[in-house]
Amino acid sequence: MVYISEEFLNDKYNLNKVYEILNKLDYDIKGYDDYTEEDAIKELKELNEDIIIEKLNSGFFTFGA
Repeated sequence: MVYISEEFLNDKYNLNKVYEILNKLDYDIKGYDDYTEEDAIKELKELNEDIIIEKLNSGFFTFGA
């Protein structure tokens, strides 16, 4: 699980949904049909969470073991 500061959110009420989205990226072994960063970015765009997208694209968040 990653930590998300509320200052990264455009809407603090999106916090739980953003956690759900980013947690889908946090797995140890990738398969061919796994949820991708592109999938996450699409969902984050729908929530207008641009700062989270910037952090994701920059490698700010660390996923996996």
